[in-house]
Amino acid sequence: SVQERGVSMTAYTSNSMMECCSADDNPGLVRPVCKAVRYMQDEVRAGRVTRPYAQAIVYLVLVKACNYSSCGLCRTEGVCDFAIIAKLRKDLFGKVVIGDDGSMHWEADTNVGQAYWYRRKPQAISVEMTSYVVEACLVVNDCQCAASATKWLNSVRNSRGGLVSTQDTVAALNALSKFAAGCRITPPNLCVKVTRM
Repeated sequence: SVQERGVSMTAYTSNSMMECCSADDNPGLVRPVCKAVRYMQDEVRAGRVTRPYAQAIVYLVLVKACNYSSCGLCRTEGVCDFAIIAKLRKDLFGKVVIGDDGSMHWEADTNVGQAYWYRRKPQAISVEMTSYVVEACLVVNDCQCAASATKWLNSVRNSRGGLVSTQDTVAALNALSKFAAGCRITPPNLCVKVTRM
């Protein structure tokens, strides 16, 4: 819907502002981001954020803007409604697709009626949504969720390391690099013995 596109664009813009600037570097950033957070929470509360893409990017922005462990621009402004954030997470995770290998990702229902060969490859929007969820999981220190989603992202990369399009590749590489830096996976304890033949 047009309304959800507005919410998605607001979230995309807010996310970009939070990525490139901090409140310390640019105190003028707090007011517009917090205003956007209010708007997005109102839209979620009113039941107008239902598409997985909109839910994924709005969830990312809300946890970034309201979380104590990240930039948390709006947490002291009295704007954050944690019940709304929890509801959005529940709705979003109710739409997760879990693979046989334990990986997880999100899909848009946009390939209905499309040719078989188009449905076979992952859609750019699925890659982008899943990337946003990985970042959000990292903000709330949920490395298990992030690991399952990065497993899927890595499985759909092409032979050159890219994904479907430029935008989803950038989103995925951003999420994967943050995952690599943010979640310390304990290396396996193994011993290798090399012998001559």
